[in-house]
Amino acid sequence: MNNQVTLQDAAKIIDRLGRYFPMLVRNGAEVVNDWYPFIAQFTLDVAQAAAMYVIENTAFDPPKPAVFVQAARMLLQHQTG
Repeated sequence: MNNQVTLQDAAKIIDRLGRYFPMLVRNGAEVVNDWYPFIAQFTLDVAQAAAMYVIENTAFDPPKPAVFVQAARMLLQHQTG
């Protein structure tokens, strides 16, 4: 099973984030293209979990990609150790 994040997967993740952070999605497809390199470095399950972590723990609208990357790396550390 391929767990690589596709551009379509990234769009769904951004859409989910956008429901909680409306400022994030104001530029539509540009946001997906900007965030894709940050999201695609993780597996789909980690990326989805990181999005949920950002939703639950971030008060800033819009969140920065670094917040997502930090959440994903934290989740990976918990999975491996």
